[in-house]
Amino acid sequence: MIAQLSSFILKIKPFFLSCAVLRVALYGLIAAAVFIVWLLSKGEGVAFLYSEF
Repeated sequence: MIAQLSSFILKIKPFFLSCAVLRVALYGLIAAAVFIVWLLSKGEGVAFLYSEF
């Protein structure tokens, strides 16, 4: 399943990076996804983002 997701991301990546508005939308979706995970997991789900730095 990870390989399928990776290939899907590689296929759509050029489409999103070709336009600045789409790029900003993609970054917004990623930030929203991280925020939603944080809300649903009471702050424990995104701790890995900061623990290594």
